[in-house]
Amino acid sequence: MYNSKASVYHYVSKDRMTFDYLYKRTFAQGVSDSYTQIRAARHVTGLKQFVPSHDELQNTINKGHTDGFNFHQDAVKKSPKLLEWVLKKDYFDCKLPDV
Repeated sequence: MYNSKASVYHYVSKDRMTFDYLYKRTFAQGVSDSYTQIRAARHVTGLKQFVPSHDELQNTINKGHTDGFNFHQDAVKKSPKLLEWVLKKDYFDCKLPDV
């Protein structure tokens, strides 16, 4: 349901308003996006290139995401056991691989 008069307030703590936090958060998102991409393609898809801009905020976001994505792609590429785990049909047994 949509109500144009509804308002939502969301508290964001001071520590989440830093470039360091933003980098860490987008790094984690990059790892997650790499995982999703590998599962969709059924193989490691390759590294992303960081493209700098003139905006510090955008650079932090892009760098964090690129670093996280590439970290995960590289880890999966180096470990057949990790790739096997990423490509599992389901995770009901919840046992992580020894990497």
